[in-house]
Amino acid sequence: FIPGRNDGRGAAAGMIDAYNFIDVLESVRLVESVRPMGRKRWRQLQAWFGDFAVWMQQSAMGQTAQNFDHNIGTAYDILLCYLSDFTGDAATARRVAENFEEKRINAQIEADGTQPIQLRRTKVFSYSVSNLQHIMDMCVLQKKVPSRVRKALEHLSQYIGKAESFPHQEIGDWQQAERKLIANIRRANQLGCDIRY
Repeated sequence: FIPGRNDGRGAAAGMIDAYNFIDVLESVRLVESVRPMGRKRWRQLQAWFGDFAVWMQQSAMGQTAQNFDHNIGTAYDILLCYLSDFTGDAATARRVAENFEEKRINAQIEADGTQPIQLRRTKVFSYSVSNLQHIMDMCVLQKKVPSRVRKALEHLSQYIGKAESFPHQEIGDWQQAERKLIANIRRANQLGCDIRY
């Protein structure tokens, strides 16, 4: 939200903040498994998140976010997949998941593991790691790590503990991005990769 811009409605790039709804959904499912909230309340939650998923797909702001070819578009697809699954819209969840590798992974990650779109930023390492973190969320859902994702993790892993040798601009918090990268390498290794760092 930027006061004085877009009539106070925010911007499509802000859609990435809605990604936190995934944590909300996971928490709801966990609580529900221990202490059910009742059918009525469950349906109300599904209806609210279902309305949000429809808004994501039909609003100008949502469609703009969907068309981004970088981390925001990646996050959009994964959030829509989670919301659709939670609300029982299996067709949308399946469509997003089936198109994800071609639309998001192959379009953003080169065969050598670089992410050209992220290379144009001032926080190349941070954005590359964040994009991979979102991609890994889908990998966990699908229980597989495509070869380009593995290659991207391997490519970045060579710079762990070696910020000074990173050949691109990085004005962000290197250590925070590095911790995220290590966490996602571990997630990939749990899915059958053998990435060393």
